[in-house]
Amino acid sequence: MSRDEIFRAALALEQDARAELAHRLLESLDDDADQEVLDQKEWDRLWAKEAEDRIAACDRGELAEFPGEEVLASLKFRDKA
Repeated sequence: MSRDEIFRAALALEQDARAELAHRLLESLDDDADQEVLDQKEWDRLWAKEAEDRIAACDRGELAEFPGEEVLASLKFRDKA
């Protein structure tokens, strides 16, 4: 099977299966055998903590807030540039 065929087959997978495949492929590139590989529950826990920390910082007034429409408009403008 060629790389292109493998790629097309991977794209045909459901989103969660593609994400798992991508994660496993990235893990296989890890040159540092001593590096701890996080499982999905640990990633979820870390991202949840990050979200909670950002919400708390926002509530304390430590982060700037921007209307969603403004952010999306700036992203669209940047994408066209």
